[in-house]
Amino acid sequence: MEEEKKRLVAALALCNLLSAMISLYLLNLLIFNQMQQRMYSFVGRSLGKICKRRKKQCFSSYWVKPGRTDDWWMNFVNDVVVDKDWKDNFRMRKDNFLRLCDKLCSFLEKNATNLRN
Repeated sequence: MEEEKKRLVAALALCNLLSAMISLYLLNLLIFNQMQQRMYSFVGRSLGKICKRRKKQCFSSYWVKPGRTDDWWMNFVNDVVVDKDWKDNFRMRKDNFLRLCDKLCSFLEKNATNLRN
């Protein structure tokens, strides 16, 4: 009987010890997860600030300057605009622009190739 009580006390002590170890493990896991979440949120905020800084440094470009409609181009083709507009928009006088176009014409025109036929 006495031997049985000692075994029972030892089994209860072992259960108590296992319960304490499991509690400590779960507490340690909880602390680790909280630290990891803080780290990820800190890194996320830091990256967000870096990305915002980079966005501020970037400039936007465009292929066609705003306000350049088909009518605007047709005014240049039909000689409706004055020489000052040529200088402002093409950075050269009209006669220089046309001379440049004549020199580049052979390079810009389509060539007859097997793929185009």
